Amino acid sequence: MESFKFIDTHCHLDVVLRMNFDDLLTQREIAQISETVLQMQRLGISDFVSVGTNLVVSKNSVSLAHAIPGVWATIGLHPTDVHDDWRSDVNEFKKMLAADDRRKIVAVGEIGIDLFRDASLLSKQQDLLKAQIELALEYNRSIVFHIRDHIGVDRSAQHTLEIIDLYGKQIRGVIHCFQQSLDMAQEFVNRGFYLGIDAPIDYPKNEWLRDVVRKIPLRSLVLETDAPFLPPQKLRGQKNTSLAIPYIAEQIALLKNCSIEEVARVTTENAISLFGIDVATN
Repeated sequence: MESFKFIDTHCHLDVVLRMNFDDLLTQREIAQISETVLQMQRLGISDFVSVGTNLVVSKNSVSLAHAIPGVWATIGLHPTDVHDDWRSDVNEFKKMLAADDRRKIVAVGEIGIDLFRDASLLSKQQDLLKAQIELALEYNRSIVFHIRDHIGVDRSAQHTLEIIDLYGKQIRGVIHCFQQSLDMAQEFVNRGFYLGIDAPIDYPKNEWLRDVVRKIPLRSLVLETDAPFLPPQKLRGQKNTSLAIPYIAEQIALLKNCSIEEVARVTTENAISLFGIDVATN
């Protein structure tokens, strides 16, 4: 695997170190994460997109992106973290993008609609999503969409599509941890979005997801782990890391009857196109 170049397009590097969404990283913790990243780079994971879910995690992701070559950041407020003063967070994200002269913030996200536990938040989530989409458009950034509902239910995805369609073809992005129907996959791909594929591709109950991967072109897929969440089946109950990326690529190669080299090459090209990163000069 070491000779292949892989990109983990969605992980939470600060949370991998410690399950904490509320405190800024210390310099010592940043140094620990830097060493872990270096070890994974030696094993073929060249780049990492560390994803924001609230203001603190977004700041941590930016700090890591500035401190560690090969790490990139996204910033955003997760739909289940929406609160009454969410506009102040969006204003802070705007300041962060305005100051991003090194362009280490590659996307706004993860943002979207999540009705898995509480459908009463829909209206507030819709307003938050629109505001963050407009922020991404203003600063020419991609979007990492979080869309979650019960398996087999496309309600959250449909609400997201309705908002996306308000903005025409201006938006580019990825549907993180894709878990919707094949029909919905085709809707997103037809609009030019990528689908993020994680380790649940190998969960025994997820034949529907394997069918999506078989039928959606490799040119529309990117690799991600959502680490420390969603480990491969054989590691269920353990903390996930970006080292699961080659395994995910292998599962995709088996489903698409192609080589893992092709999966590595195409998904890396997809990630570079999606986020506008230069893996050779980061």
